Amino acid sequence: MLRKLINTPSYKVEEMLEGYAGAFPDFYELHPQVKGILYKNRRKGKVVLVCGGGAGHEPMSIGFVGQGLADAAICGNLYNSPDADSIYQVAKAAESGKGILFLYGNYMGDKMNFDAAEKRLKAEGIAVGHFCVHDDIASAPVTKKEERRGIVGGVFLYRIAGAASDAGMELEEILALLEREGNRVWSVGAAITDRHRDIRKSAADHNSEKVHVEYGIGLHGECGILSMELSSADELVDKMYSQIMDEADIQKDSEVCVLVNGLGSISYMELSIVFRRVKQLLEGDGIKIYDADMDNYCSSYEAEGFSLALFKISDEIKKFYNAPCYSPCYHHRVTDREREYGRSMAVLPRKTEESDGEFYKPAGEKTKIRNEITMEQFRDMMLYMAKRLIGEEEYLSELDSIFGDGDHGICIANGMRRASKQMMTLTQEQKPEDVCEALSTAMMLIGGASGVFYGTIFKAAARTIEGKRVLNTADFAEMWGMSLAALMEKGHAQKGDKTMVDALAPAAECLAENKEKEFPEILSLAEKAAKKGMLNTKKMAAKFGRGKFLTEKAYGCQDAGATTIWIMFRSMREYLEC
Repeated sequence: MLRKLINTPSYKVEEMLEGYAGAFPDFYELHPQVKGILYKNRRKGKVVLVCGGGAGHEPMSIGFVGQGLADAAICGNLYNSPDADSIYQVAKAAESGKGILFLYGNYMGDKMNFDAAEKRLKAEGIAVGHFCVHDDIASAPVTKKEERRGIVGGVFLYRIAGAASDAGMELEEILALLEREGNRVWSVGAAITDRHRDIRKSAADHNSEKVHVEYGIGLHGECGILSMELSSADELVDKMYSQIMDEADIQKDSEVCVLVNGLGSISYMELSIVFRRVKQLLEGDGIKIYDADMDNYCSSYEAEGFSLALFKISDEIKKFYNAPCYSPCYHHRVTDREREYGRSMAVLPRKTEESDGEFYKPAGEKTKIRNEITMEQFRDMMLYMAKRLIGEEEYLSELDSIFGDGDHGICIANGMRRASKQMMTLTQEQKPEDVCEALSTAMMLIGGASGVFYGTIFKAAARTIEGKRVLNTADFAEMWGMSLAALMEKGHAQKGDKTMVDALAPAAECLAENKEKEFPEILSLAEKAAKKGMLNTKKMAAKFGRGKFLTEKAYGCQDAGATTIWIMFRSMREYLEC
């Protein structure tokens, strides 16, 4: 049943960008190949500010592309970071000779993909720097600020970085400015969880009920760090304010900028009631409000909640903060004349992907596989694996939604669809390494941490079997062992951290221990080992990803990444038997 005003789910981000740029054609042009948007009248000869992240948080990030703000933005899929190639393509299109500054939230997928794009740009001689917004005080203690998520604090930093860039500051100077000012922003969020209230109830009935709240919620539907019942808005605001003030370096007579940010489904009435209480608390502590704002700037698709952000502003930074800025979704101190700045140029034509089409029956001649597997058999086994993973899209996303953002199955399925198309073009003259390269390339393009990790697995596999036309069981065992090593090096996870490593490690170890046996037997043993490792993740606390913010709440939940690894080995075993 359709519950959103969308068409084809897999193209909702492209259609959103097309609609947004189409509504404001004087301001924006779409990148012709990837999911990116560029400000038409971006100034030349200055540091280019490029932002980005997963879709579902609009108007963040696309709504902050404009005069005195960002020059370009890249969108990933829903709650999923953009892939490294898309970031590279958009940044390269926006670059004007003075370097590029990436500004994005502190999430693993964003960091890995932006870092990969940054490395590629630097290899071409382009100056690039980055700053990760890390304002969410609920997501990690003050002793681990570098692990904190970025939520709504980017609204302040877009303005500052955009103004500094327009003023002609060098890349290193802007980075130093952000490092200093980024540590003066403190935010925390909360969301109501009993969202299906009967709107026909009287106001008196609603006022008599307590509201269940997830406190310290992230932007991707994650549970908060604390579940609580509240009887009033003031009670929640008092708690948020108290937590911020316990940490923040804000004293009497300090000046702060206040932002009350709606997460997408909260009324302006409620935002106003929240701000009213924040103002009372600040005035009671003798703290001056330099600037205030309230609106839905960084949403969470449909969350009924808000985030509160305080920014301690200094006299030094006011000249940047007060510089005029304008986009159709966000503006500050802009005259009518400035609002007209930059209305010209035609929208670039946009290329669309072909239809996904049919998926895929193995094309190779099916003979009994014992000690060796040919290129065509290996390709067909990977096609079968891809088909099975596509079929588990809903299940994997459901697992991920328990303590993640619910997009894991979508990402894996999209990557496998793309990989299947590439694998179907391979011929008998090619090698098993080409199959792994096709899988690696496709997975890298889905974005997010998942794209990087699965891309890393298959890239390492391709390198391990380079030059071989036929794989024996020892080759197969070495391939997965090297894939495991590459994954652990890239993500720094170990066994017991509640990640895909917990399924891949026992499977790879099992293959190595039984590499003298035939394919049907070693894959059966490896599948059992992967399944045992997957089930063990229920007993673990997450140390990586969004689940790490939930501590004991992650117990009892099966890791989606480990489940994907198990399905991969199950599929390979099934292929030999069908």
